[in-house]
Amino acid sequence: MSKQFAAFSIGRRSIAVAIFSGTKLEFWQTRSFQASAERASSTVIAFLNWMIETFEIESAVLEDLPPELQTRMASLSRLAEGLLREAGIPVLRATEAELLGAYGEPALRSRAELRRRALAMFPVLNSPATQKELLDASILGLYAQTERLLSAAEQEPP
Repeated sequence: MSKQFAAFSIGRRSIAVAIFSGTKLEFWQTRSFQASAERASSTVIAFLNWMIETFEIESAVLEDLPPELQTRMASLSRLAEGLLREAGIPVLRATEAELLGAYGEPALRSRAELRRRALAMFPVLNSPATQKELLDASILGLYAQTERLLSAAEQEPP
């Protein structure tokens, strides 16, 4: 199995993953979690452990959140980053501003516009069961993979 790239998006009530091989979306899944902080953490840990065991993940990306942010989403995101790093998986970060700027000229203005772009690029995700975290993970993953591929191409000798 070839090494794959994982994009994770964590919301207040769910975590989503989009697995890429190059810029091709290979796998996606969302897990919902309970309202209690302890149960949410347990779900995130179990989901990430399952992803790490199931896929040969070479690196991952999470949305870059301000360090001073003290929300449930930020706490779970920091937990996820720590687990990935403990497993030896490098973690990239991308800000919302970078994503909004990457998918429109002029830059998009809202997360809703970004999600509409995600549906246009990944029509397979257009189902009633699709949660916003899955759209966010897919757009985040495509952005990070494209940036990595462009950076690698720039470094190749002519």
